[in-house]
This record gives sequence, structure tokens and C-alpha cells, in this order.
Amino acid sequence: MKLFTVALFASSFTSVLASGRVAGWEAVTFYYAYLMDVGTSGNTIGPGCKGTHKTIKGACNFPEFIDHIQQKSIRGKDANGQKTKFGNFDPAKVPSSLEDLNFPDPEEASKITEWEGRENTNYGKDPRVTEKYLKFTGAYSNGKFVKAADDKEKHNTILKR
Repeated sequence: MKLFTVALFASSFTSVLASGRVAGWEAVTFYYAYLMDVGTSGNTIGPGCKGTHKTIKGACNFPEFIDHIQQKSIRGKDANGQKTKFGNFDPAKVPSSLEDLNFPDPEEASKITEWEGRENTNYGKDPRVTEKYLKFTGAYSNGKFVKAADDKEKHNTILKR
């Protein structure tokens, strides 16, 4: 049954490779795979993601999941003033067009690469920087994306398993 669901979901992506939203569709696919995984076998995809999903107790909703697995390279301070790193995607800026954060519409959620992310601190300082806000790029933190046998495994190696 799980394989059928994945195959059915994957078949809806025939024109995705031709679009500019490949990273967005990939994020949606990973999220729905995470929901199937966390609901059945534990937490192989997105290990450690604890959130506020309305149906699956303790699971992450879509913005929480993406924030959990995204690569974080922006240095800053959290709400408590502690030094931390952030990613380009800002879960606080999810547009209202994405009505259901728990089971988002794939077409709407795939637009994640177009949403305004964190503010670009180089905007206005560097003439080469033309975007005020950073965009989600689809870069993931390997250890938070998939529970790997080896922490040094790369994204493509994990996906081939």
C-alpha cells in the first residue's frame, strides 16, 4: 500500500523537471514521505523533528519539517538571544494561500521556492544583491534529513539507498 501511494504521488510530477520549482516539488515529496514514515516505521526521514501536526501526535507540519531539515548557514540570535544558525526558509512567513499546513496542497506548497524567506542582510549594501529576501533553495542538512548509518553520507548517497 505504501509503495502504491508513493508511486501515485510521484506520477503527478511529469512536468516538474521542466519547471523552475524542482526544489519545491522535492520538498513536498519529502514531506509526504516523512508523514508516511513517521506514521508507520518511526522516524527515518526527518529524525528528531518534533512539531505541532494536528493529526499525527508529535509530528511536524510542513513549515516545521522544512525548517528542521533545511541547511542552516545564516548566523544570528534566537528569541532568547542565544547564538544559532538559520536557513533561508522562514517558517513564520508561510503565505496564507497555503491553507492546510498539516496536509498542504502539493501545487501550493511547491511554490516554497518563490516565498519570501529571511531578510538578505547584504541587500542595499552590495550592489550585486538585488533580492531583499532570501529564497528556499532545497539545500538540506544530511543528518536532519535522513537518519544515516554514517554521518558523512551525502544527500545523493542516502537517496540511492
